[in-house]
Amino acid sequence: MSTRAVYDFIDNGKWAHKSVSIYKHHDGYPNGAIGFILNATKIHVPSGDEFTNYRNDTNIRDRLVVGFFVNNVESGMMEITRGHKFHGDLEYRYEIIGSNDHAFSHEIKIFERDYYSDDETPSKLIFDGTLKEAMDKYLEERGVA
Repeated sequence: MSTRAVYDFIDNGKWAHKSVSIYKHHDGYPNGAIGFILNATKIHVPSGDEFTNYRNDTNIRDRLVVGFFVNNVESGMMEITRGHKFHGDLEYRYEIIGSNDHAFSHEIKIFERDYYSDDETPSKLIFDGTLKEAMDKYLEERGVA
């Protein structure tokens, strides 16, 4: 069974487009999704250091979007989408706000579908913290951390 999710990669910068959203058809539950988000930070691996092989003017959000696609390409169907409001079949939604400090300090918010809400796109916040905190919580449940 598929657990669908949208990943919103958000830029808080003054000039950039606010967010890029990716719809992923499979493994959207938190202990699968956190692994996909962690993979998004790994496009820089050849240099051995977080994002050092990018030019300084490359937007952190864009680095994460490229990393998400490149490093999760074999993990099921995914596509750029207009946002979570265009998918009525979502179980989860993730907001990722990139940090230039370190990959593990990216901010992560996890929203789960709320079947008891009357809202048009009902969801409730179930996690708000850093990627490191999400890894400790959700990857440990999977026996990976």
